[in-house]
Order: sequence, then C-alpha cells, then structure tokens
Amino acid sequence: MIETAKETFMKILSIVEYKGDREDFYKRFMNNCYSKALLELSRVAPEGKRDEILRMLNIIDSSEDMLLLLRETFGEGKFETVLAQIIRKEIEDYVKRLIPVLTEEQKVGLQSLSEDICCEFLDTVGIEE
Repeated sequence: MIETAKETFMKILSIVEYKGDREDFYKRFMNNCYSKALLELSRVAPEGKRDEILRMLNIIDSSEDMLLLLRETFGEGKFETVLAQIIRKEIEDYVKRLIPVLTEEQKVGLQSLSEDICCEFLDTVGIEE
C-alpha cells in the first residue's frame, strides 16, 4: 500500500501540476498519515501503552522511526490496515480540496487515474465523467 500510495500521490501531483518539491510534499503527507495512524492506534492501546506511544510521538522526528514504532507496537497487519485506511482518506480529502480550483483537463486526468488504478476514491469526491 505504501508504494502504491506514493505512486498514486505522485501521479496526482503531476496531474494537478504541483509546482513545489513533490518528494518533500509526499514525505510531509506520509508523516501526517503516520501521525494519524499512531494516534488512531493509541486510542485502542492499553492505558500504559497509550501513554508511552503518545510520549514517543512527541520525540519522533522521522517517518522511518514512526513507521518502526507503529510496526513494533501493533504488529504489521494491524498497522498496515489502519495506515491504508488513513492514506486513502487523506488522499480523498486532498483531492476534495483541489477539485474547486482544477481545470476540466485536470479533473479528467484525475478521473482517468481513478479508472487506471481501479479504485473509487476519486469517484467519492464528485468528479463527473
């Protein structure tokens, strides 16, 4: 999911003609997703573990460290499931915020991307064919 998310996100940035540093934007996007995954998973963690997780969140400064903490704390399966849900929602939210300012050509490009990757996330944000 993570590599697919990166590929999808980079294609979105290309379609919308993002002018900034795409790699940096993606890293910040993923750090945000990791933080949200950590917060979500900490809600279901036992009380003592929750405090430790939240303390760690305050000192972690890289996505790699956050990824390691999430996997160690919750296991690969639970982590991947929650992270995939969050990435999908964050991509949906990002595209929703972009739609009002996109050209028709960009909207069509996003629709094509949605069809190419066989998922409905762009369909849920009101892009018409």
